[in-house]
Order: sequence, then structure tokens, then C-alpha cells
Amino acid sequence: MSINPILFRDEVPFVNYFMQFLKKQEISYDVIIATPRFNGSIDDLLIQQNVRKLIRVNTPKPIYIEYFNAYSGTDQVNYSIENSKAYVLEVSKGKRVTDVSNVTLPSSTYKDNVSRIKTTVDLFDFTGYIVQRDAAYFGHLKESEQDDKLQFYDFVYEDYNRYGTMKLMDYVRKEKDRKQYTNELDALIKKLKDKQNETYKSNVESEYEVKVDDYTFEIKNTGRYGKDNALEIHDGFTIANNYVKKAGDKYLLEIGRFLTSQIEIDKKEIERKNNIYMSFPRSFENEITFNIPEGYSVSGLEKLNKKVENETGGFVSTAEVKGNQLVIKTLKYYKNYFEPNTNWNKMIQFLDAAYQFTQEKVLLKKN
Repeated sequence: MSINPILFRDEVPFVNYFMQFLKKQEISYDVIIATPRFNGSIDDLLIQQNVRKLIRVNTPKPIYIEYFNAYSGTDQVNYSIENSKAYVLEVSKGKRVTDVSNVTLPSSTYKDNVSRIKTTVDLFDFTGYIVQRDAAYFGHLKESEQDDKLQFYDFVYEDYNRYGTMKLMDYVRKEKDRKQYTNELDALIKKLKDKQNETYKSNVESEYEVKVDDYTFEIKNTGRYGKDNALEIHDGFTIANNYVKKAGDKYLLEIGRFLTSQIEIDKKEIERKNNIYMSFPRSFENEITFNIPEGYSVSGLEKLNKKVENETGGFVSTAEVKGNQLVIKTLKYYKNYFEPNTNWNKMIQFLDAAYQFTQEKVLLKKN
């Protein structure tokens, strides 16, 4: 048996290899020909390079196998081709195409593609905040965050343990060389992590539109082992001299800012001629917990309770005091892949509600 790895440079050898594997295992399959939705219908396809090829394994619940990357799974179709018309090439005995039919590839919903963030906020010296966040991502939102957040060192050692494979340095026979290469690799990883940390700190500053300090970042779970296995991330930081305004013996807290920046629709964008094309339905759940300082209470929660929902999506928020904590929950979601321009005013309704939430404040006062 060969111990050499099988390397795929593109989807054609990948599909050919798995066709042979399925044939040998006597497993029924078809070849699917698709094109990303942004190319239009596959019926109008003109350029061969725009074709995507994948395999459908004909199990009771069909499994779609595509040319993969470090984060791919067999339980989710690539977002660019899902919910689109494709051609099925029915293969007889693994040898030849006997028929061609149409199929609509599986879809996902806003309940599948979820960003779920829990933010804990503590007042710091009554001038700024200490913030801790735990984020979990699912579906296509997980894929995009994995592409952005994960580096090879975040998962390669995890794979060594999971699959029982030898570590790279174990192949180096000379101890002197192994020690040298290990030190060089560790130095490279440290350099990459420092750069990664600076990048993510900058991203947070863009999210919150303020400068942050003492930034920390940690991957808690890579989310690479199935659709329901979340990518989990923890980060923390401080915000100095922002989002707090002193008013006599009271403090005005810009608590809505912790939802992070939202889309602001200006007057020029209210009128829209183009239709709205989106990558996939999606939702964003946030829970913001503000720890109320001892001896203080908060008021003005009524403006934090909002509800705007229609056939395009929605924004819903609630706020209540539980013991010494102000607990705020928000949900923003986009229901569909596509909206005609006639629905733009309906989308504006919940987009405006989300933006307005970020402008809301609560009053902190002594009991």
C-alpha cells in the first residue's frame, strides 16, 4: 500500500477520484454540474470556467461532496451554488452518463447561518469599560470567520491528534536538525500570532469605532468537525474615556454601542433601482450583560426594546434588569437570498431599527 498522500490541484481530479472510490464501494452517486448564482442561471451558461463540479451521494439524505479546503464538510453545500438550479449527470455502473436531469440544490435559512455573541461589560473607573466577548459561529457565517480567523497552527496539531498522524517534525531524523527547525517554526508562529493579534485589535476598533487597549484573542474551538460544531472565539479589551458621559452625579452610558456599528441608511440610499442580491440568509444574535456597579441602578430601558419584523427580515431587542445586571438581547436577521427593489423599504425598516439601537443610552445613578 502506498503511503504517499493523494493531492488534488483542482476539482476535476478530486471528482474523478471520488467517483472511482464510490464505484469500488458500490455506492450510488451522480455528478452535479452547477454554477454560482452570481453567474445567472446555469441554462444561460457560456463560459466553461464558470462550471462547478461536485458529487451527490445517493443516501436517504443525499450527501454533496465538493472540492474541499481546510474547513469544508459534507453536510453543507457551498453558499455560492446552494438554492440554485443544477444539472444531474446520472452515471450508470460508474462508467457512463445515461441521463441528464435538473435539480435545485439545497438551501439554508437564517436559522442555519448564525453569529451568536455574548458580551460582558464592566464599568472601569466610571470613564470606560472592560469588555469580554464569547462568539460562536454556525453555517456559512462560520465558514467566512474561519477563513478570516484561523491559521494553520490553530488546527494542524488538532488534526495530528484526531487522525493519529505523525507531526511534521517527527519526520526529521537528526535531533540537532529537529531542534533547530522546531525553534524556527515556534518563532514563526509567534510572529504570526503577534501580527494576527494586531489585525484583530484593529478590526475591533473598526467595529466599535473607538480605540481599544489590552486586547486578547483566543480560539476556543475551530468548528471543523460538522455543521453543528461551532467556531468559538473569545476576546477581551478595554475602552478608555468613551461611551460614558458624566451628568452631575449621574452617568449617561451609551450602552447601544456594544451591539457594534450598524448600517446607517442615508437619504441618497432610500431610493433604490437595483434588486438586492445576498450571499445567503443569516442572523445575528447578541446578548449584552452590563454589570451594574454596587449602589447604583439604571433607568431608561424602554428605548432598548424594539421589534420590527416583515417578510424580508427583522430586528428585535429586549432589555431587563436581573439582580445587579442589565441584560440586553438582540436579534437581527435577513430571511432570503434575494429581494426585489420594491422590498427595499421593508429592509430599511429593520436596518434603521438596528442602527437606532446603537444610539440609545441608559442612565446610571446612585440609589
